[in-house]
Amino acid sequence: MPKYDIACIGAGISGLATATLLAKTGKTVCLIDPADRPGGCIAPQELAGFRYAPGPPITYGFEPGGILQKLFADLGLPVSATSPCSGYQVVMPDHRISVSGDLQETLDELCREFSDTKSGLTKLYREVRDLSERSSKSRLSSYVYRKRSAAAYLESYQFNKSILSYFDVQSRFFFGYTLQQMPLASLILMITRAPRYIPGGFAGIADQLLSLFQQRGTWYQNEPFPELQARSNRITGINMSREHIETRTVILNVPGDQRESILLLGIRDQVVPVGMFPIALCIEKGEYVGNYYSLFLSPVDDPTSAPAGMRSLIAAFPSGHSQDQPVDVFMNRISTVIPFLQEFHVHASMQDAVAMRCSLPPAVTVKPSVSRSGRSFLTHCSAKNLMIIPDSVRSILPALSTARNLALKLR
Repeated sequence: MPKYDIACIGAGISGLATATLLAKTGKTVCLIDPADRPGGCIAPQELAGFRYAPGPPITYGFEPGGILQKLFADLGLPVSATSPCSGYQVVMPDHRISVSGDLQETLDELCREFSDTKSGLTKLYREVRDLSERSSKSRLSSYVYRKRSAAAYLESYQFNKSILSYFDVQSRFFFGYTLQQMPLASLILMITRAPRYIPGGFAGIADQLLSLFQQRGTWYQNEPFPELQARSNRITGINMSREHIETRTVILNVPGDQRESILLLGIRDQVVPVGMFPIALCIEKGEYVGNYYSLFLSPVDDPTSAPAGMRSLIAAFPSGHSQDQPVDVFMNRISTVIPFLQEFHVHASMQDAVAMRCSLPPAVTVKPSVSRSGRSFLTHCSAKNLMIIPDSVRSILPALSTARNLALKLR
């Protein structure tokens, strides 16, 4: 009967990160997943001749002190493969803003879209650039900006709701917290530096983590989600299809009850609007910013993602009651950004999150999450040796931060 210090069920990227960090410290660790490759919600899928990689291809976190920079340094992984993002779009009911890797180009775009607040935006970008330079030269300034509120800082500019929503949706997408929760340091970073483009997206990082994990840990792939045995307030064992294992601690990394909705579309290239960027953050009319959805469009003429003359399109919607709605409902929402989508798609399906869920013993109850404000993504439960990090497409950085902190706690 195999015995492990840690059993990680679910090979989502945060589960992978936790397992790999713990294995490197000398813990005996096993990783269990029903798929044949890692990634969980962000694992690539091939359907109807199209290839989908649901995780965002751009991110912050590689800057000094960022969670990905820390994680890669902990594991000795190189970060040289990343490059500055060329741009993305924020789509709002009355505005479509192209965010360039060049600060001045983005400011010019904002001034065109919000001409009545041109002077305020120009002042903001000038002052934020000064704050960035001050932060790079002074540790004290850097510390203060991490403690100050971005929302409080922006109040003095008296921007309208649309401009605040523009910053808010980017904060949610990149960092996993609202503008009200966002530290000034993150606003400075977001304005002055472009996010990094990751070749292969987060799925590529998941492959790197698994390769490193297999040097020290045990990978149970193609293994149906196991049965957890519980007694009193602890998980006492794990029944798998091939054997029974014992473990001191169990980490669960699978979609939770409030799972996200991921729509996978194969579309004809001619339906893509002229000027649309491959990445778009979309706020719908009448909806609050937290209900934004993101679109990831494959590059033009990429034979690895779609047949000739076609593109793969991934839409990630927030968790909530919408998962059980028909595919057409989601497509109609996207049609405000990509008209005639219904007429020019050749494939449409929802990611099957139910197949990636693991059942808990009846005696185990889940408690509310500590925080999803960018500081913690950990869900507690009644079993003292069971920790839950929900698998996520939309909140990867806070999940990775929680994974690193959990690994430090358990080492």
